[in-house]
Order: sequence, then C-alpha cells, then structure tokens
Amino acid sequence: MNELISDFDQAIWGGVSINGVFNNNFYPSSMQEGIVETSSPEFTCKTSDVPGVAHGNEITINNKVYKVIGVQPDNAGLTTLILSREGL
Repeated sequence: MNELISDFDQAIWGGVSINGVFNNNFYPSSMQEGIVETSSPEFTCKTSDVPGVAHGNEITINNKVYKVIGVQPDNAGLTTLILSREGL
C-alpha cells in the first residue's frame, strides 16, 4: 500500500503529514433557477493515517484548509474524507 500512495497528494491533519488522493471534481447541481456547477472535494487515505478523524476537523491540502464534513471508511483499509471550505 505504501508504494501505491507514495506518488499521490500530501495533506496535513492534526499536525501530521499523510499521503492520499485528493479529488475536487465539478458536477452539476440542480437549483430552483436551473443547474449550477459545484465541487465536491474529497481526500482518500489509509484509515490508519487518520485515527479518530471527526466531522469539523481541519485538514490542509495544497496550502488550502478544508473542514471534514463526512468520514467514509471502506472497511478495507481506506477512508474517504468528504471536505468543505464553507464556514472557514
């Protein structure tokens, strides 16, 4: 696993540097006035790298601070953190 993750993005969580995959894809979202584009930032990493991660924690990726709004472990050793920049 370390060999696979070593080529990806680096984040800082709880003062510790961790490796993972950062995605900030755009997708359409329906609103009353029509469709707008929004993003859905996510960071996927080894579950063992983020023990105790919780909603509201902050993580820094590419010099930008994000708030954790979702924690999705896959029960196979990886966790996807759903992130937001709102409210920071």
